[in-house]
Amino acid sequence: MKLAMENNQFRVNGYLINRVKRDAHWKWMKEGWEAFRLTQKPSLKIGAIVVGVSLAILAILWNMGLSAFIPAAYAAFALTGPVIATLIYGISRKLEEDGKVKRLRTVNMRPNSPSQVGFIGFTLLILVLTWALMALLIYALTIGGTAPLNLLDFISFALNDIRGLIMGVLGTAVGSVLALFGFSIAAISIPLAFDRDVDALTAMAASVEAVMRNPTAMLSWAFVISVSVAFSAFFFFLPMIVIFPWLGHVTWCAYRDLVD
Repeated sequence: MKLAMENNQFRVNGYLINRVKRDAHWKWMKEGWEAFRLTQKPSLKIGAIVVGVSLAILAILWNMGLSAFIPAAYAAFALTGPVIATLIYGISRKLEEDGKVKRLRTVNMRPNSPSQVGFIGFTLLILVLTWALMALLIYALTIGGTAPLNLLDFISFALNDIRGLIMGVLGTAVGSVLALFGFSIAAISIPLAFDRDVDALTAMAASVEAVMRNPTAMLSWAFVISVSVAFSAFFFFLPMIVIFPWLGHVTWCAYRDLVD
């Protein structure tokens, strides 16, 4: 990988990564909302599909008596969200090209580098599996076994038992590290691979570079994503019908601003 600095830009294998203002995330959020407003119908369809699949997964966990693992499922959703958001990137790209998007069937969802998007997605899947194993290990060590608790008993254990508090602290720490790593490699790598002919390693290196060179804007944006997912979790993911496509458009705006 070749890395060089040019004025206020950083070149990663031929791609120039821009330095942006510390509060650039506010601009991305505003532009993302405008894109959502202009593509409301197709964007809401994608949001509804995502929420439907999420609710189905939660229902399966609940019916299998694995409701205690629902919080881990939320974390897995946060890690895999950038891959699912490729559906929104197609809408954003068409909006740039045509100035309007009225029907989802008119949108070209095919990435320019499909195999590389798949490779980045596989990397995120490895992170999800790592998180699942770590969550199970922490659960087993603190509770003293792998027998699942129902959700109410799990919440009571987590809040009222010292072992539950330890589990919460460890789980949050491990989850935060994995989430930060996942965000760093996927923040702009997937829209970059979706939009251009680029290999996955270069795209992920460009994404990490963008985060390192713009820590305030990027971590503030990551915080907004985390709060949005957490907020949706309290309402069984229903707010994600709007929040998910909006964040997808925000990601596209960030990518356009960060990659020259």
